[in-house]
Amino acid sequence: MSSRIKKILRNLIFLVTIPCVIGAFVFANDISNNSIIKSVKIQMLNPAISFITNDDVEEILRENEVNTNAKEVSYRRSLKDIERQLENNKWISDATVFATNNGVLNIRIKQKEPVIRIQHKDSVTYGYYLDEYANPIEWSEKYTPRVLVATCPSLGYLKSDLRLKSSLVETAQKIRQDTFWNAFVTQIDLNEKKELNLIPALGNHVINIGNSEKLKDKLNRLMVFYQHGFQTIDWTRFDEIDARFDGQIVTRNTAGEVLSENPYDTPVLPKSNEKKVLNKSTDKSTKATQPAVKAFPIRKNDTKKEIKELQKKEVKKLNSIQSVPQTIQVKTKSN
Repeated sequence: MSSRIKKILRNLIFLVTIPCVIGAFVFANDISNNSIIKSVKIQMLNPAISFITNDDVEEILRENEVNTNAKEVSYRRSLKDIERQLENNKWISDATVFATNNGVLNIRIKQKEPVIRIQHKDSVTYGYYLDEYANPIEWSEKYTPRVLVATCPSLGYLKSDLRLKSSLVETAQKIRQDTFWNAFVTQIDLNEKKELNLIPALGNHVINIGNSEKLKDKLNRLMVFYQHGFQTIDWTRFDEIDARFDGQIVTRNTAGEVLSENPYDTPVLPKSNEKKVLNKSTDKSTKATQPAVKAFPIRKNDTKKEIKELQKKEVKKLNSIQSVPQTIQVKTKSN
């Protein structure tokens, strides 16, 4: 057989093949009104999320005239139309619909995956979720995913708001990826300065990280602080840990509580009934080691001489316990 004849045969086979390929494509993607399928197979690609169930998908199919309960299923819409109808659902991110030559209509659903829940501070009812791209996902009454909650002012769609949403998503992802922080951080709060505060499961403090920039470094410094810092300080005495600054951790007491302890351990007395008598040789450097002293009452009929003698006896008693200067607090009875 000459090469010319072989070339002609190849061209003929190619021309015959084209209609077959087109027919198969049409069968798989745009079945005619009279097409019959034997069954419908629904597959959830991320079954751990339950925004959408098989019943919800079947309801969408019935709305598109696909009766999944019939022994033989017929439908009048194209497969692309069904895909578009499924993807119009507020909790479905992607849908794939195709028919096999054995008469099975396959439907594959990918649901939207929430990363963080946003709760506006000015509303106790309105909330929504953000996916990994900071796109909103509507709140569902049927399903509540276990994700971090972020309380924040009302956020819109300005560039600044979108940056804050992205920062919240990035922070939530980093926390979820770490076993310790995932268990330790219970909530994120966006304060009035638009700074991110982490709310820990233990303690009465908040952790100010500012934003999600250099978040890995901030979390590493916080880990070192929790491992070693609490061995030297009392973590109940402050209410804010600041991790915004490079190379350091700052602790604050924003409520204005007095952090230093009273070295004398004496009760605070009313100003009208309180006097302080200091020994002339008081050494301020030794105050922190002084033992607690007691306040003793002065009787109304005591003379000045008796009061001085009583004070001398108390000072002598204390000096016999520890030979350091003492502070004596004298409480007088009101007339």
